Amino acid sequence: MKLRPCLLLLSFLLAASLLTGCGLFASNPPAVGAVTLTDKVDASTKAPLTSLTKFPKESKLMYVSARVENARKGTRVEARWYYDKEGNGQYGVVDTATVTFDVQGDRYVAFSLAAATTFPTGKYKVEIYLDDKLAKEQPFTAD
Repeated sequence: MKLRPCLLLLSFLLAASLLTGCGLFASNPPAVGAVTLTDKVDASTKAPLTSLTKFPKESKLMYVSARVENARKGTRVEARWYYDKEGNGQYGVVDTATVTFDVQGDRYVAFSLAAATTFPTGKYKVEIYLDDKLAKEQPFTAD
């Protein structure tokens, strides 16, 4: 008679592991970890190779690299770049870009902002959205 409770427990554990593999019992929701401003990213992993808080005004390319954890297929990550043209805290959108995950897991995503010549001196910020919800904001300057 002790065999029956063991079989029930084994059946339950097997079912739970199958449901976890299907994503029905997800361990942790997707999240944005570290957000790094940089002038260089690894071409294959998109991990930042440097870390900056300000860019020289002669820069022609800015990157933000974000570590996304527990992403699922279909997870959307968006970067919104802003510039405070008047210097009064009123930021205007400069550019946006979106990446949609086609696989599960942890990985970096990188977004870039390019200048035609150089970036205007002043205050900037980049916001990182995860599935349309603001996850992180990173202010910086160009001078």
